[in-house]
Amino acid sequence: MHNKEINNKSLSPIFIIGAPRSGTTIVYQYLAAVFEVVYINNLWAMMPNIYPLKKSWLKKNAPYETNNYYGNSLSLFGTQEGGSIFRRWFSEGDTDHCESLSHKNIKDMRNYFGKVSNKANKPILIKNGRNSVRLIALMKIFPNARYIFIERNPLDVAQSIVNGRIQLMSDKNQNWTVKPKEWKSIETLPYPEQVASQVFFINKHIQTAKELIPAEAKIIIEYSEFCVHPFKVISRISEKWNDLIIRNNLPEYIVEASYTASSKKSLPCDVLKRISDELDKLEYNEMNQ
Repeated sequence: MHNKEINNKSLSPIFIIGAPRSGTTIVYQYLAAVFEVVYINNLWAMMPNIYPLKKSWLKKNAPYETNNYYGNSLSLFGTQEGGSIFRRWFSEGDTDHCESLSHKNIKDMRNYFGKVSNKANKPILIKNGRNSVRLIALMKIFPNARYIFIERNPLDVAQSIVNGRIQLMSDKNQNWTVKPKEWKSIETLPYPEQVASQVFFINKHIQTAKELIPAEAKIIIEYSEFCVHPFKVISRISEKWNDLIIRNNLPEYIVEASYTASSKKSLPCDVLKRISDELDKLEYNEMNQ
């Protein structure tokens, strides 16, 4: 399948993929600030039909930010998930899982992002949490796309999702994030087992799709490694994909940046044990199928 809407193969999208709360947002913020790329930002998400027409906006580099709120940066030109954009093609339902789109939606999606990349003459960097369960569809839509996979300890991911439920929903039993294909079968589980299953099945989908992607089109980043020295990881990406250009004259505070990869356990011990036990059980069942 040839992507006619993108003239230059190197301008095909680059997707940042990982389970929710795995560190994809901070990686997105850093990559968008360091590389010469187009990226979805808060202003674009507010004006999804007008923003792509403004070449001067598309040419803007992302600001360097370290603060975000559950997927989105705080400034006008800061990175954004782009949910309002992706809803043009992906409907919301009982699950976020999707393996195919209509021919019309495929053509429209290619055309939308292709025009942006061609106008800016830069690849577009995309991070949307729900893309973690849309990978099969994305591979069909953009055969030349590249993927940056972020991996983090599943127990830390699950704990962060529970904390997000408390902060965003004021209810640890209320989901706020990605629903895998298996959601209906886990929806009524108690929240520790439900969140463990949610993380497991999202990661399972990512792993299944990742194995189908050629080695030259994917890079795997361990979140804790990225936090220690982000620029070293960036340099490794640039070495593999040498058409991805690092911005000139980056300030030292960006080159020398580091982050704290928190693994501190904040949930009660009995809850953490239940999450850990469920993750182990699911992994064991998967290995012995």
